[in-house]
Amino acid sequence: MSGRSVRAVWSIRNSLPAPWRRRVRAAADVALRPISSVTGGCDDLARVALTIDDGPDGRWTPELLELLDDKGIRATFFLLAYRVRRHPQIVRELASAGHEIALHGWDHTRLTTLRASEVRRRTNDARAVVEDVVQRRVRWFRPPFGAQSLSTYTAVRSLGLDVAVWSATAEDWVDGSPAEVAGRALNASRAGTVLLMHDGLEVPDGSEMPSFNRTAAFAALLDGLDARRLRPVALSELVAGGGAARTAWFRP
Repeated sequence: MSGRSVRAVWSIRNSLPAPWRRRVRAAADVALRPISSVTGGCDDLARVALTIDDGPDGRWTPELLELLDDKGIRATFFLLAYRVRRHPQIVRELASAGHEIALHGWDHTRLTTLRASEVRRRTNDARAVVEDVVQRRVRWFRPPFGAQSLSTYTAVRSLGLDVAVWSATAEDWVDGSPAEVAGRALNASRAGTVLLMHDGLEVPDGSEMPSFNRTAAFAALLDGLDARRLRPVALSELVAGGGAARTAWFRP
C-alpha cells in the first residue's frame, strides 16, 4: 500500500458514518494483525502508557525529568535523532533515570513522502545515533505524524523495530491552558491506553507554536490520572502484563 493508496483509503474511511468506521476497523484489525501496530495494552491493572514525542528539548525535557522523578513515574520517550545529537547529556539522564528510550525518526519528516529505501536508511541511521548515546538497544518506533503506509511499515519492521502509535492524545499541538491540555488527555484515557504527549513539539512550517507551560500541563495530567486511579508507566511495562492491543494503522 503506497502513500497514494493510503490517502485514497483514508478519504473513503472518513466519508463513512462512525458506526461503519468502527465495523471496518474491527474487521481490518483481525485480517491485518500480522502488519499491525501497537495502540494499547490488554491491561486490567489500571495502567496507561505515558509516551512523549519529539524530544529531547533543552527547556522542557529537564523540567519534565525532574517532575517524573519526584513522582516516581517512568515514561517512554520517542526521540528525534537530530535532537539527540544536540542534547546527548539530557538523553543520558533520561536513560539513567530509568525511562524507556524509543525512536521517533531522524527528524519529523512525514515518512509517507519518502521511498521505502530512504525510510529504512534514515531510520537505521537514527537508531544508531540514539543507541550510541544510551548504550542500549531501542525496541520501539513511532512514525512522525503517525503517517504510515505498508511500505514504510515494512521498512521499519525489517530493522527489528516494533511500531507503536497511540490510542489517546492531549492534542498538545493546540494551545490552551495547562488544565485544558491535561483535560483533553484525561478525557481520552482509560486503562490500557497509550497516551501521546510532547516535550519538544515539532510543528509544520507556518504553524504557530503553542504557548502554554508544558511542565504545568504534565503536572496537571499526572494529578488527574492519580485522581482517576490510573497509573502511568512505560510502554514496555504496559504491554508486558496482558499483552498488546494492536490495530492496522495506515494513514497519509
